[in-house]
Amino acid sequence: MEKKRLKVVLKNIDRVSLTTDLRNSRSEYPTSNIFLAELCKVKVLLDKHAKDENEFVKTMVRKMKGKFDKYWGECNLLMFIAAVLDPRCKMRVLDYAFPKIYGDLEARAHFTTIRDALY
Repeated sequence: MEKKRLKVVLKNIDRVSLTTDLRNSRSEYPTSNIFLAELCKVKVLLDKHAKDENEFVKTMVRKMKGKFDKYWGECNLLMFIAAVLDPRCKMRVLDYAFPKIYGDLEARAHFTTIRDALY
């Protein structure tokens, strides 16, 4: 039983580590727009695996998701403004990222917070 659980966990850890490996980026120091994209990928993976058929994985991911939501639940004003100021992204990056990270209702509120801080 433990061997089966370990196999499932290692498979999922491999997916997350591939997603969060910022060392493969072109820059030695990842910028906020790159970090934001990776953050979205992690959130999508957590949401996907929170509905996993394996109860062990589901329980583990719910705990991880709780910590993720606790840390990223507040709008990280500095990071998001830095991503918006990237001329390649602008406000479009928030249109893409916020619904994935916060859900539709909270996304609108955080979008307004960022817009108000910029204007």
